[in-house]
Amino acid sequence: MKDIVIDEAKKHNLKVVLVASYAHYSTKIHPAHVETIYVDSAKEAADYRIMQLLQKDDILITQDYGLASLALGKKAKVLHHKGFEYDNDNIANLLESRYISAK
Repeated sequence: MKDIVIDEAKKHNLKVVLVASYAHYSTKIHPAHVETIYVDSAKEAADYRIMQLLQKDDILITQDYGLASLALGKKAKVLHHKGFEYDNDNIANLLESRYISAK
């Protein structure tokens, strides 16, 4: 998925920011329009950093419903890696499903 995003972003002259924990450190060299930010391995550290960086109208790709919900609150466009878009109409049901599954 990352490679597809990086290739498509280049076509549209968009910057890509990848946020990952040091546990997922990579020596892979990315093109100039890609920035990688590493955070510690604490639970939710990557999510906190993403939320610090995220601005209105940014595009976030995540499978994390909680992070998606927070990003929608910042008026970002939020996509699931399988292709569907999170929005204010579907996020409540997704979060409720996650909660019921966790119970």
